[in-house]
Amino acid sequence: MKYEILPLRQKRLLGLTCIVGFVILILHILEIINPQVLEIITIFYLLGVPFSLLTSEELIDLNDNRIFNIWLIIGIIYFCIYLIIRNMNYNWIGTLRALPSFLVAYKVFNTIIKKITGRCLLNTYRQISWSHDTEKLQITALDVVFNLLLCFIIAISALFELIFNI
Repeated sequence: MKYEILPLRQKRLLGLTCIVGFVILILHILEIINPQVLEIITIFYLLGVPFSLLTSEELIDLNDNRIFNIWLIIGIIYFCIYLIIRNMNYNWIGTLRALPSFLVAYKVFNTIIKKITGRCLLNTYRQISWSHDTEKLQITALDVVFNLLLCFIIAISALFELIFNI
């Protein structure tokens, strides 16, 4: 029996996240492209990571503590970078909080749904019925509510500083 550490979809998303993150970091250090363009790229990247987890099959994988912990480490790295550079004048700084905020909220919502339904939180995006396409489990209204709340949490955590001018 072959033991796979991570599903292929997780390997792809983790690899893409790390590679794009390093490229953006190098672009920031070298200052070789227009700062406004780099700011937009950074915002899309930092919001794209948690939205990718939320809206794809990778959300189900977060129920596995090994996979969740890998993403949590990445989220902690983002948050540490946020703490180091938060006093600098970059519009994208708040987006560093999107992934860790999403992961904490996911853990809470997943625990709640496990106690109520006995299964993990399912993604409801791109599902055409009340039966999950991949897992063949019944999607509940609670899945929908938690998915919407997670989307809201990603947006608010990223925009908090702009909204409240902190």
